[in-house]
Amino acid sequence: MGHYQSFSNSFSNKFEDYRKKIDKAILSRLESRKDSQYFTILKKTFKGGKRSRPILLLLSYEAVDNSKKDPLPAAIIVEMLHAESLIQDDIIDEDFQRRGETALHFSFGKKAALLSADLILSLILEITSKYKNPKIERIISETTSKMVEGELRELFVHESESKIDIQDYLEIISQKTAPLFETSALLGAIIGGAKQKEEKILANFGKKLGIAYQIRDDISDSEKQAKINILDQLDTSFEKKELLNKLYKDKIKEAKNKLSELEKNKAVKLLFDFIDFARPH
Repeated sequence: MGHYQSFSNSFSNKFEDYRKKIDKAILSRLESRKDSQYFTILKKTFKGGKRSRPILLLLSYEAVDNSKKDPLPAAIIVEMLHAESLIQDDIIDEDFQRRGETALHFSFGKKAALLSADLILSLILEITSKYKNPKIERIISETTSKMVEGELRELFVHESESKIDIQDYLEIISQKTAPLFETSALLGAIIGGAKQKEEKILANFGKKLGIAYQIRDDISDSEKQAKINILDQLDTSFEKKELLNKLYKDKIKEAKNKLSELEKNKAVKLLFDFIDFARPH
């Protein structure tokens, strides 16, 4: 099937509208904890970022849009899940910076950072309960579990200094990063009242995009010589960067092919542009 041409300028403007809406919703949610001693930490946690995952959720919702239900709380949930994972990533990877600023655990200490991640989890549970939909609750729970399993598996590989093959690598990132992209697209579809076939298409699209995203992110980290990078453990007879760039392109192609199965509308067009806009640079 043919793909949409680039809508870069229109998407850039649309992205800003979504980002502002999401940022406003997140700040409003954080205001409910303004009396907490963690309020300053929480505000710093959510400062900056492209909001790729919640935007993916909103676009997936609009791609089917057979419902009057509000997708914004779910968009906040996936961004909060992402933020919680970043706090843990930065501590494990001993990263000094996040989004151009000092990482949370360097600014406030590891203990406060870890506790703030727990506080974010409590906010996620609070928002999730408002949907009163067991399916949404189950998906969020399973996604959180997968992300932790992927992070733990990557940590064990690094600490054991063992070598992994390309299949092991893909399995790890399919757990660590892809689940939240998959869930973002799937929740948007569910809340939007999608048919079962549409749910599967969007979930599959999100998963493939998430895998591609992490491959590109790992390549970028290797170029910056990050302290901890799973690519250091990758054992292959092929030149790593060349192999990974091919895998990245393959997953992007698969994501576009999957998206082509949806009935065309404005939101689907924007999802095609989102593929290029969301990737790490």
